[in-house]
Amino acid sequence: MEKKHTKKTAHWCISWKLLTNVGVVFVVLLWWFGDFSGGKQIILGATFSQPYAEYLGNDWRANYIALLDDLGIKHLRLVAYWDKIEKTPGEYDFSDMDWEVAQARAHKANIILAFGRKVPRWPECSVPPYLLKETESVQNMALTKFIKAVVSHYAEDPAIVLWQVENEPFVKWFGTCPKIDRSFVEKEVSLTRGLDSRPVLITDSGELGWWYREGRLGDYFGTTLYQVVWNERFGYLHYYFFRPLIYRMKALLALINPRHALIAELQAESWFPNGNKKITLYEQKLSMNTEQLLANVESARRTGFGTAYLWGSEYWYWLKRQGDDSMWKAVKSLLP
Repeated sequence: MEKKHTKKTAHWCISWKLLTNVGVVFVVLLWWFGDFSGGKQIILGATFSQPYAEYLGNDWRANYIALLDDLGIKHLRLVAYWDKIEKTPGEYDFSDMDWEVAQARAHKANIILAFGRKVPRWPECSVPPYLLKETESVQNMALTKFIKAVVSHYAEDPAIVLWQVENEPFVKWFGTCPKIDRSFVEKEVSLTRGLDSRPVLITDSGELGWWYREGRLGDYFGTTLYQVVWNERFGYLHYYFFRPLIYRMKALLALINPRHALIAELQAESWFPNGNKKITLYEQKLSMNTEQLLANVESARRTGFGTAYLWGSEYWYWLKRQGDDSMWKAVKSLLP
C-alpha cells in the first residue's frame, strides 16, 4: 500500500509541475504576445494644444489645419485652457476655441473637450495668474463658474462627443498643480452632467495609476500608454513591462468596461528632458522614431480599447518645419 501511494504521489507531483510549467509559459506568452483587439484595427485621433504649438514656434492655426486637411484626422482631443479663456475675472474669450471647434465641425471631426484646473500639456495647471495666490476655496468657486461657462457655451455643438473633466486629476507627481480634492472633482463631474447629457471622461496614468477611483467617476475612462520615458537619474527607460495584458488586467481589476475605455494619450513624440526643444535630433530619436511609433500603435491596438489619441501632433509639425517629415508621413500612413 505504501509503495502504491508513493507512485501516485510522484505521478501527481509530476502532473502538477507539468501543469504549472505550462501555465507559466501560457502567462508569459499572453503577457508578451497577448492581443485583446479581436482582430480589429484601432481608431486613431490626436490631441492638439495651442499653447504647446506656440511654444515650439509653430503657427498654431496652420498646425491645426494641417492635421485636419493633410493628415485627415477625424478624432480630436482639444483643451479649453482656463488661463487663456478667462484672462480677466468673469470675462470669457472663446474666440480661439470657437475657431478650433468650428474647423473640426467643418471637417466632420469629433471632439473630446478637456477643461478644469489640471489639463493636458506641461505645466498641466492652467489656473489664471490672478487666482494663483487665492485660497483653494476661492479658486474652486471661480473654476465652477468657468466650467458652467464652457459647457453652456458648447452644449449645442454636435462636434463634441465627450467632456473630459480634469486631466489625471489624482496624479500628484507630475505637473505644477497642487493635490486636487476628490470631493471637488466629483462636484465638477456632477456639474458637467447637470449641464449637458454627453458622457464624461476621466483619465489616469496608465503606468503609475490604479484607475479605480477614476473608473468610478466617469462614464468613460482614458489612460496613457508610454513605452520610452526619461528619468533624471537613469536617463531613457524602456517600459517593456507594460504590455497590453497589464492594461487589460488593470481595467478588469478597476471594474472598467473595455468598451468604455480609450487611450487618451498615446506616446508619439520625443521626450524632451526639462522641456528643452533644442535637444539634438539624435537624442530625440532615442525616445521616439517611426519604428517606435508603429510599435506603440500596435501595443495600443492589442489592448482592445478601440480608440487612441496620439500625443505629439504639434511636435510632428515642428519636425516637418525643420526638414524632417518622417514622423508626419508615418502618422499619415496609419490613418485611413
